[in-house]
Amino acid sequence: LPGFGRTPVVRQLRITDSPFPATEVEDDDGGGGVDRAAEEFIRRFYRELKHQNS
Repeated sequence: LPGFGRTPVVRQLRITDSPFPATEVEDDDGGGGVDRAAEEFIRRFYRELKHQNS
């Protein structure tokens, strides 16, 4: 196609190339606080959604 150059050479990305740790880093509270807050949010969300649909 006119106006487009050659595609640059691409190398396959390896997982070891990631800047993120291979394992999840836990918070001081063991990460459970976030899980509990997320579960409560989801419960409230579905409760409100059910209330709107009825």
